[in-house]
Amino acid sequence: KVIGERAFECSRLTEIIFNGSEREIGVCAFCNCFHITAFEIPASVKIIREAAFSYCTRLESVSVPGHTDLMEDDLFSHCDKLTRGAISHGSDTLDRCPLWYCDAIEELTLPSEIKSITTMSLMSGGTRSGFCRIRFLGDKKQWKTLLRSLHKGTVKLIKKSKILF
Repeated sequence: KVIGERAFECSRLTEIIFNGSEREIGVCAFCNCFHITAFEIPASVKIIREAAFSYCTRLESVSVPGHTDLMEDDLFSHCDKLTRGAISHGSDTLDRCPLWYCDAIEELTLPSEIKSITTMSLMSGGTRSGFCRIRFLGDKKQWKTLLRSLHKGTVKLIKKSKILF
């Protein structure tokens, strides 16, 4: 099942309840849904298109499912109150700009399976200064291995964050 492009854009939705049959969330499907504060995307979702949840200005937390095949740019861009995000188990790459201009972001949770993180993916908020906290669900040895594989710019941003295990 596909939630189509701009399906609920600028609606008065106060809650999103997925039934578990969704496979794809279209471009800007929930953008400008000003009343939504939190939700969890089910593991059935494998594709999340560009700006799917952008400008949900009251959104405070979100959890992205295990192994998502495709997450396009700006998924949660301009979600001004978003403070926490979680990439669930099964995802091995964090790229693009999922949290662009999310000025309130404080913590990002990453799974132990993560193998690649691009610099752009960690840029959040107007200052592009990175996160206050990164919660890594693996151990310190896995974290050190990951850091050795990353671009210098990415590591520089990460070092500004507090790492929690």
